[in-house]
Amino acid sequence: MKILLRNPRLRLNCLLYIERKVKPSENYHELIEFLNSLDRQLEITVLAMRYMDEMKMIALMKAFKPGTLEEIMFSDYPNKLVDIDDFVKMDQWKQAKRVTIERLSLDFSSHFHHFHHFEQFKINVESITLDDMLAMKKVFSENSNFKSCILRTERLPSPTAINKALDYPMAENLLANANMNQKTFYDLSIDIIENIVEYLDYKSQCRLRKVSRGFRNIVDRVKPSVDGLALCFNLGNPSVPVIDFRRNLKYRPGFYSQILRLDYFLCADHERKPSENDLELIELLNSLNHQLKINKLIMIKIRMNAMIALLKAAKPGTLEEIRIGGRLIKPDDITRFIDLDQWKEAKRLDTDGDPWSIPIGRLSFDFSRHFHYFNHFERFRTNFEVITLDDMLEIKKIFSENANFKYCRITAKNKPSRKEIREALGLSNNHSSVIGLYKIPNSNDILKFAIYDSLGYFAVKRYTDTN
Repeated sequence: MKILLRNPRLRLNCLLYIERKVKPSENYHELIEFLNSLDRQLEITVLAMRYMDEMKMIALMKAFKPGTLEEIMFSDYPNKLVDIDDFVKMDQWKQAKRVTIERLSLDFSSHFHHFHHFEQFKINVESITLDDMLAMKKVFSENSNFKSCILRTERLPSPTAINKALDYPMAENLLANANMNQKTFYDLSIDIIENIVEYLDYKSQCRLRKVSRGFRNIVDRVKPSVDGLALCFNLGNPSVPVIDFRRNLKYRPGFYSQILRLDYFLCADHERKPSENDLELIELLNSLNHQLKINKLIMIKIRMNAMIALLKAAKPGTLEEIRIGGRLIKPDDITRFIDLDQWKEAKRLDTDGDPWSIPIGRLSFDFSRHFHYFNHFERFRTNFEVITLDDMLEIKKIFSENANFKYCRITAKNKPSRKEIREALGLSNNHSSVIGLYKIPNSNDILKFAIYDSLGYFAVKRYTDTN
């Protein structure tokens, strides 16, 4: 990363910095020290900061060149009493075009003047009065660069009072002056409406589906504008695109679209008592009248009954990858998967955790009882308690016979030494982490065995010898 940041021609579209620890971290101080050592300010368009106090955010902002920094986003502060007065003095703030401040409530009269120059901004304020509305009307009328703003507040005058104070025409006056020959949304053809609906984001499509039976039919016919979904209970990882299962009931109807195709579907349950969550999830999946087209199914801390329901809800053939994480099931429970077409037709398996490296624990299998359940996969990652020399010979035999096999990574607490594996398997070559190579008889393919002691696993790869 340091090599990249030292490049004088570096231009970044976006930089996201997340500081999860409340106490200052050594990584943060190391980063600031490095940025201060550069002989120039970095050119970046969007800067997003999370879980940082104001002193850290200011130090980070100073490293970026004013004028090139167009958008600033910050939220989730360890200290809720963040004072933005120090930010507004910076050239980076003065020359930015857009700003978003989440989860910090500002006093309108004390802070609004700091946002006059922005083209777009989104903030939270404690309250908005009619005088505040008049102030906004005046400022935005005079700022030709202004485009839009969002102000969230729990205390706001009534729409009637706002219309009257701002001298806006009432709805009945608008209708009276309207051109009755003007085309409306309902005059559009179904094809045009379907094209419009396809451009909506997934949440908007789900909301539109609840408007009427006609819109529901249209939404169910068009392609949902989403490639992946996460249905989660109390997931504490903000980097994951999450639709919280309980809080966002209105987004579930998207599953009823028969042309929904997901690159991934993540289901995670991080609550301590998930039994009720299992019932909710199973009820939703059982209510579908079709199987979901999912490429990658990721199940984190999901119990067995819910896991079976998830697998059955996925259409065999379209489901290519299965990931299982957490210790809520036992190794022998995997025997309940093996008769499912979804398991038989999948190409990749990972029981080593989830793709965001949340520390959730691993499933550890017994080689003699469980290994044959993984033989048909092209790729897999898994864990065994013990690997013996006889087990290594079995691995060599199976993967030599399976022409579809490509790669596996196996973690084992106890395994033979490099020398023992090399001699027992009759492998050639001895360098770096590679234990050795095995030329498969009557084939151009080679099995490569490699062991990584520092990481605690060994890997087997099948590839074609091009020499």
